[in-house]
Amino acid sequence: RRETRGESTVCVVQVDQSRGAAKVGVQVDASDGRTLLIKTIKPKGAFAAFNAESAVRQIKAGDRIVDINGINENTKLMMKELTKRVLLDISIRPRENATCFVHRIASFYDVHPSELSIGEYSCVRKAIRKGSMGGTKDSYAIKSLHKKATSKRDTESMLAMMKGFDHPNIARLLDIFEDQLDCHLVLELCEGRDLMSRIIEDRRLSELQAVRVIRQILAAVGYLHSRSICHRDLRPEHLLLRSQRPLQNATIKLVDFRVAREFNDQTQFYTRVCPAMYASPEIAKSSGYNQSCDMWACGIIAYLCMSGYVPYVGETDSETYILVERGAMSFPDDWSQVSSDAKDLILGLLEHTAEKRLTASQAIRHNWIERSDHNGIDFPLHKGQRAMKGFIGLNKLKKASLHAIAQRLRSDDIRELEDMFALLDKNGDKMVSFYELKAGLDRLGQEETLKDMQLLFEEVDVDGSMRLDYTEFLAAALSNRRHQEDALCWSAFQTFDLDGSGSICKRELAAMLGTGEVQRNMGVDDANMAKVIEECDGDGDGSIDFHEFMAMMRAGAHDAAELEGDF
Repeated sequence: RRETRGESTVCVVQVDQSRGAAKVGVQVDASDGRTLLIKTIKPKGAFAAFNAESAVRQIKAGDRIVDINGINENTKLMMKELTKRVLLDISIRPRENATCFVHRIASFYDVHPSELSIGEYSCVRKAIRKGSMGGTKDSYAIKSLHKKATSKRDTESMLAMMKGFDHPNIARLLDIFEDQLDCHLVLELCEGRDLMSRIIEDRRLSELQAVRVIRQILAAVGYLHSRSICHRDLRPEHLLLRSQRPLQNATIKLVDFRVAREFNDQTQFYTRVCPAMYASPEIAKSSGYNQSCDMWACGIIAYLCMSGYVPYVGETDSETYILVERGAMSFPDDWSQVSSDAKDLILGLLEHTAEKRLTASQAIRHNWIERSDHNGIDFPLHKGQRAMKGFIGLNKLKKASLHAIAQRLRSDDIRELEDMFALLDKNGDKMVSFYELKAGLDRLGQEETLKDMQLLFEEVDVDGSMRLDYTEFLAAALSNRRHQEDALCWSAFQTFDLDGSGSICKRELAAMLGTGEVQRNMGVDDANMAKVIEECDGDGDGSIDFHEFMAMMRAGAHDAAELEGDF
């Protein structure tokens, strides 16, 4: 049956395969560690029995999925037909590898039924997070990847990459849901359309607009390459504008990592995955290519931004590849007003020989980029410096909560912090090294001893990468007043409250903090997690409710408020 929930139209799927079936549906782990088998899905919910017992109880949000089996073809066909029209009520919310949680996407988001965009492999809808406090309505983009259009291995590889991204010019992945047919990605919403739409509308960009757009694209590509990831399909349609701000002040977000792949020094790719007009000569020749194909695409995009057309295009893809192979590069008469520095950068990016082509780090240090004054006007950094010093010694949950808050802040809310980050980021790669932090604070803040600076850097560098990523910096530099805003804290609390019960238990804390890089670099183990629970659990019930969570977030607020101004 169909139900309307908020702005969402939801299909509640009822499946009863219990008669004559020994093993039906989804096998789950109960919160107490026992394994359950779903016996039937009825209007009131999914019911399961323990393996070794006859007791039956209703499956609830928070039960961990182990295996999916026994769904027959008729059920699959029914669900396939229904999802063409409406959202499914039953879905899976992955967290880490084989660990998933039973959740309903409609329980967390009101998803608009009409698509923002639709393609062969996916569609995108706007959604509003439920349970927002203070009258706020946090909007997101839900990108639904069709499972039939891509392999499970490719999807898992892409998600593993995206979960590790932390860069102001790459769209953030905030949550993941999964059902029988689609994998739903919750991403930050970009409301300014894509770059190609703006180029078509304006016909061409001014040089000031172009340099600020290209600088951000190069920063995003440089970040990917520093992590040994090649995008392979750079084009203006995959570059979104965060808001409707004028282009010279706009924030660019790189999206769509469906064909992105990891690489090493010997890696050669052979599959053509990008449109012919953005393909490098080595792609056109089918001779094998590497990450330098991204730099060629950056050159094509730069050329397009300043002219309104691409340098190589034929009536067919084959003709376009022939033109690319010939590599006859020229700047027609309508380029007479474009600076020689801009042309020089484009020539370096559109170098026919891949080995001689500019790298991202070289391009971002080019004269045309550097003279655009990307670091802005100097201003004192004392407030941010005091906030970062207050980050030292915080417990693991509060640090992770500040990261969750920082990930969900709108660009307009943190403009001063973004400007501060830009002042410290001298080479424009959107990451801050130890020496950049020390030089910036010594010049515009309060000079620190080397020992104190090392302690500060180590505390803020949560992932141990020896450089401050964007979110690490925001989380540490946020004013203490922002720590206490109910709406922001509620959003962070919901990130940890996986089963929606209104409290955070040790199991949920372990799921969020006890894996991967976070575990290694934040020192989170069973003893530490028990300590975090004990520190925050005011009533001694073994879990942290929202009032206790807010008390943790407000701890030390009075002293900090006397020292710092507000952002």
